[in-house]
Amino acid sequence: MHCPLTGTLFAFYNSSNYTTMKKLLITMAAAIAMTSMSSCERNFTCTCVYPGAAAGTTKTTIKAYNRNDAQETCTKLNNGARQNGGACAL
Repeated sequence: MHCPLTGTLFAFYNSSNYTTMKKLLITMAAAIAMTSMSSCERNFTCTCVYPGAAAGTTKTTIKAYNRNDAQETCTKLNNGARQNGGACAL
């Protein structure tokens, strides 16, 4: 038995349009995958407490890609705060 639509349906799949479309789809999927895996900068808050000082408590927003980088910056703030009797923590 011969199906008349078979030739029409498979003609598209065997054409160069299908190959081009397939390459485009693979390229787009790869681009989306790479974009979704990239890191974004996030905001972390470093809180510094100064007991007995007029400032009391200060909060500093640190933009970093990960918690370790933010912690490093907060530690630097803490070193300065300790000179004034304060302490900072992320």
